[in-house]
Amino acid sequence: MYPAETTEVAATGTAKTGSGKLLGGVLTAGADAATATIYDNTAASGKVLRTVKAAANASAGLEVPACGIRFGTGLHVVLAGTGPKLYLEFT
Repeated sequence: MYPAETTEVAATGTAKTGSGKLLGGVLTAGADAATATIYDNTAASGKVLRTVKAAANASAGLEVPACGIRFGTGLHVVLAGTGPKLYLEFT
């Protein structure tokens, strides 16, 4: 078993390159509503693993099964909104 990593994503980009398992996350919105789309890729294309939305000045959990979600290429995150942050946990 691999130890989990946690990272903060504050701008659109690749959070991890290579295979692994998405274990969970939390999206925190800024002054307006926020959306985070997570792809199994190193770019904003391909298979969408999850999309999460949070109301302005609120947080929303990323719904992931207890066993996690496997990805093969990487975790690429597209953030929309003013000042959102996505906290991801993965192996």
